[in-house]
Amino acid sequence: MSVLGKNVSARAMMLRVCSMLMLLALVACGDPVVVGQDTAGKAPSVSKSSMAAKPSSPKVSSTQDNANGARPAPSTALNVVRAELETLEKALESNDLNEEQLLGMRERVGDASSQIRAVISDLAPRAAAISAQLAQLGPRPAEGAPPESETTARERDERSRNLAELQAGIGLAEAMLVQAGQISTSINDKRRLVLANELFANGPSLFSPGLWKEALSHVPEGLESGRKIFGGWLVAASQRARDGMALATSLAIAVWAGLHFFQRRFLPRLNRRSSNEANPERLRRVTKAMGVMLCATVPIIASMMTLFAGLDAEGLADGRMESVIVWLLVSAGFVFFMRALARAIFAPGLPQWRLFSLDDDTATWLYHTSVVLTVVMLAGQLLQVVVAAADVHLSLVSLVDGLAAFSVAAVMFWTLQGLRRRAKPIEDDFGPYVPSEPQLWSLARVVGWLATFAILAALLTGFIAFASFIVDQVIWVATIVGLFFLITTLIEEVAVETPKRNSRVSLVLQTSVGLRRRTLEQIGILFAGLTKLVFFAIGIMLILAPWGLESNDVVTSLKLLRAGFSIGDLRMSPVDILGAIFTFGITLFISRVIQRWLSTRFLPATSVDPGIRNSIATGVGYIGFFLAVGLACTQIGLSLDRVAIVAGALSVGIGFGLQSIVNNFVSGLILLWERPIKVGDWVVVGPDEGYVKRINVRATEIETFDRAAVIVPNSSLVSGTVKNWLHHDKLGRVIIAIGVNYAADPEVVRDLMLACAKEHAQVLDTPPPSVLLRGFEPTMLRFEMRCFIANIENRLSVTSDLNFAVLKALRQQDFVPVRPMVWEEWKFGASDGADAEGGFNHHHGQDDTGSAKS
Repeated sequence: MSVLGKNVSARAMMLRVCSMLMLLALVACGDPVVVGQDTAGKAPSVSKSSMAAKPSSPKVSSTQDNANGARPAPSTALNVVRAELETLEKALESNDLNEEQLLGMRERVGDASSQIRAVISDLAPRAAAISAQLAQLGPRPAEGAPPESETTARERDERSRNLAELQAGIGLAEAMLVQAGQISTSINDKRRLVLANELFANGPSLFSPGLWKEALSHVPEGLESGRKIFGGWLVAASQRARDGMALATSLAIAVWAGLHFFQRRFLPRLNRRSSNEANPERLRRVTKAMGVMLCATVPIIASMMTLFAGLDAEGLADGRMESVIVWLLVSAGFVFFMRALARAIFAPGLPQWRLFSLDDDTATWLYHTSVVLTVVMLAGQLLQVVVAAADVHLSLVSLVDGLAAFSVAAVMFWTLQGLRRRAKPIEDDFGPYVPSEPQLWSLARVVGWLATFAILAALLTGFIAFASFIVDQVIWVATIVGLFFLITTLIEEVAVETPKRNSRVSLVLQTSVGLRRRTLEQIGILFAGLTKLVFFAIGIMLILAPWGLESNDVVTSLKLLRAGFSIGDLRMSPVDILGAIFTFGITLFISRVIQRWLSTRFLPATSVDPGIRNSIATGVGYIGFFLAVGLACTQIGLSLDRVAIVAGALSVGIGFGLQSIVNNFVSGLILLWERPIKVGDWVVVGPDEGYVKRINVRATEIETFDRAAVIVPNSSLVSGTVKNWLHHDKLGRVIIAIGVNYAADPEVVRDLMLACAKEHAQVLDTPPPSVLLRGFEPTMLRFEMRCFIANIENRLSVTSDLNFAVLKALRQQDFVPVRPMVWEEWKFGASDGADAEGGFNHHHGQDDTGSAKS
């Protein structure tokens, strides 16, 4: 056997490598499917774990209950599990356990854990139901209180006894679950120790004359053993062919030939990458690359599996020849797969179809050397399988393993040297150095050199098993990285870039579903990120699989996570959390739909003031949010008393760091309820004035007449001084001030000004306009006319009209004194008042109300 050889069935081996080639999602069908490693460091495999020999103990399985298929009583199930765990603990005390036995024990621990979780899932709801019934019955009456009925007391005692039994069973099951976890941890520790001992087993160096002499002395023995095995298989195959019993094999060969012909003749037309196409889109490049890989790989894998099925049906894939046949077929399929993957990624001779920036000479070199490296590695693997099937001496096995690893290291050295020769020389210039290749390629070259020297050093120092392990991981990691690159690039182009191009799919979604382009882009980015994360996790799991991580470890962890976890007295599970998130989202969505319907459909059809409409819609939004939070808390088991505890803890944070936020939030509620200002009001806050556009949770948005947005904290509006021109109605007063000379008749001035006011269409008759003589200045008399208009929003335009009219009338009577010219500095970008109709106000000599001064 190989130094790290493992006795696994060839059928399982076939499933392993085919699954690796296709990178299919690993699913559990019946017994747990394990993604692990042939301890020899071969590519990670998919196999059904089993033990060669298990200690006699009760079988723990959720399917083995009783003859009728009914679930056993919890106490019976726990007793069986306890016996199984005790058996496993005793078995772990042995120091002679191998990898296969440890995997079997780990499987039995998983079955026991599943049985325990089933018991907890059965008992927990019953205990919760009885606890709720006891809460309804209430506590026992205190001393001196009126006695309760005998029926109530009996019911309470019976339910209390049942609850105590259930809680005891749950406690015992949880303790056993902890014990199962400890046993599983011990098994994993032993597996890692076994793997480390096998990987780092030290023996003679590959270059040791003693190893070569001993191995060559056993070559005749190995050739004789191989001749017997292969000769016997050929005799059996010839006999079946002469007896006409090779129909299945013949059909399999025919199917293989047909699939191969189809793959060579027709499929290349579907994914042909034309050299005449100048600059294809990236999406087209990556789809063609995926087509090249799949069309060249899937028919080959299908034909190899068909051929194996035919040989197996004829009984020609049994015994020691099973592993040889499997690895021969798998090696052929894997060579085609790696060749197709390298062609899809490097696109030799087709730089316009390449998915990344790389010169064509280097890409062609990498394509050819990757194929050569795969062939050399698989040839070494196949030779190791043949030597293991012949059951030769261990020295010959070590020599074959070492030569296979050395051949791969030589090819890697040749590849890296070719890349170094093809690297562009650094030209002498006076500018900063700019690397001519991506940093990832530089990192890959460094890792390649390290792996090459590590293999040679391991072979030189006698760690042949570790060298073989590194060889397998080089090919395995390169395969995973290449597939991950292609898949993630395809996801990026389809989900993220397609909506940006206004493609047909994007336009259909925008027109039929009603999604905006930006929404589609956001959905695509989110989908791409989540999908990449999933594939990254799968890739990491597959890369770590040869180091002892198996899919069963991940499945067990997911089962533990699904069973829930405890935070104090609160127990929740991912299902509860997802349910709470879903409930919160659905409730919030419904509340937003109702809020939108009220804002756009129902309330505008009523005679309710726009400010009240906004307050109602905002209040509905707040109620919907708090209702969504309450339902989500109920979904994960947070009762009102727990929420009160959380609220008490938050109050401490509010007192320190969230005081301002809460102050603004409460102030916003006050604004919505008391309504000193509302949406649509014309307000003046400090130096800024404009219309209230929106009252949010934290601040209020005011749009000035210059179309600038002013964000004012709600607390400032509640505690500060705010001037609201439209608080009750739109009625307002306009003041026109002007100076006349002392020779003017005051009565005539009054009549002229009143006539100007009455002639204006927007000046109200009631209350009537009035003219006041406000004072005696050194050179003039100061008059003021006060009149009311129906819409104060037109204040500045009405003031301007009246100023023009009054000035014209008084000048006709020569009542306006000649004033000396005074230099005034114009201030651009600012005005004494904002025009409610959107214009600029440069009225000089006005007071703070916008009225003119003489």
